[in-house]
Amino acid sequence: MTTARTGATYTLSISFESEDAREAARVANAFAEQYTQGSVTEKEAADARSLKEIGSRMEQARRQASDDAAALARYRLAYNLPSTSDRSLTEQEISAYNQEVTSARAQAAEDAARLAIARQQLGSGSSGEDVGETLGSPVIGSLRQQQALHAAEIASLSSKYGPRHPDLQRARSQLQAVDAQIRDEIGRVISNLSARAAVSQRRAESLSGSLQASEGALRRDNIAMVALQDLEQRAQASRQLYESYLGRHRELAARSGIRRPEARVLHPAQPSDVPARPNILLNLTLAGAIGVGLGLICALFAELQFSGFSSGEEVEQRLGLNYLCSIPELASVTSRKARGNPVDAVIDQPRSAFAEAFRNLRTSIAFSVESPKIIAITSALPSEGKTTVALCLARSMAEACDAILLIDCDVRRRGVSRWIGSPRAVGLLEVLRGGQP
Repeated sequence: MTTARTGATYTLSISFESEDAREAARVANAFAEQYTQGSVTEKEAADARSLKEIGSRMEQARRQASDDAAALARYRLAYNLPSTSDRSLTEQEISAYNQEVTSARAQAAEDAARLAIARQQLGSGSSGEDVGETLGSPVIGSLRQQQALHAAEIASLSSKYGPRHPDLQRARSQLQAVDAQIRDEIGRVISNLSARAAVSQRRAESLSGSLQASEGALRRDNIAMVALQDLEQRAQASRQLYESYLGRHRELAARSGIRRPEARVLHPAQPSDVPARPNILLNLTLAGAIGVGLGLICALFAELQFSGFSSGEEVEQRLGLNYLCSIPELASVTSRKARGNPVDAVIDQPRSAFAEAFRNLRTSIAFSVESPKIIAITSALPSEGKTTVALCLARSMAEACDAILLIDCDVRRRGVSRWIGSPRAVGLLEVLRGGQP
């Protein structure tokens, strides 16, 4: 049995191999059904375990949250700590006290300055006319008007009567009475200034005391708030943990018993009409590919093992000799019907590549050596074609009207004589011995 994912989708392909096609289809379908239904059973069992575990943890979190909340309340009552909103009101009250204290101190300083100036003016011999506080008093203003009238009346009567005149004495008595009233009124103004300065001073002192008391209470609250904040954070964390467990417990409880399979069978398995293996086409393809690969490897190995020459450039580079020409085999350049004697092919097939090779050889010899007289043809090993090359080159040169003397130096095999078909009794050895011309 094998299971594989289909591409990038969430589809699973289930395969089962058996010698019986129907049995393979039944087993594959049974596994598919078990997979779809088994997942529901497993998930319901997992939900039940999770519900039980989360319920236990939720109860622990609830007790912890209750204990933390109770500890927070006891600490708040023990230190008489205000709530967050009350604490902000205390801070606002301190700010208001600061403003009032500043205003009260300024007013007290102003009243004290007015009283000091007034007393200083009176102490310097002033009668009170130049005291600033008396200038704005309406009573003193009215009395001064009366004083001016009485003074004018006394001046008028003095010009008419003597100093003992009853009218003049009456006017002077009235003027003295008005002066006494003015002095009394100035005393009352000074007394009011003194009382106002004392009240302002006491108000400033009272506000300063209230401010200090509020600040002390705020400092005590701030010191106690450090531990309070820690208790609040613990209570909040416990409450959040409990709410998280509660939400998870409700979710699992609501989902319990209504699970549906997350997978379904798209295409039930059907008995196959053809066997799954062996795959003849695949095997042939693989065998062909492997054979081609092995053939290429063998060809490459044979090529690497080859130690001969395959081009004229290799001859010149490795041997340091002049390369004249390459002579192909007759069978490689002519058809099977046109094949025959290579010596005759030079004349019978003048346009063939074989005949053209000997013409190239003849031309190369002519250009490499000026007026060559002797051309020696040899080979490294027997049966490499030196007799054939000698005969073909001689016929090609004779075809070009050159006078050719072909001498066979192989005194044992005498290949040239066999090719021509007319053995001679006199050969090279007899001539070299001097017995024959």
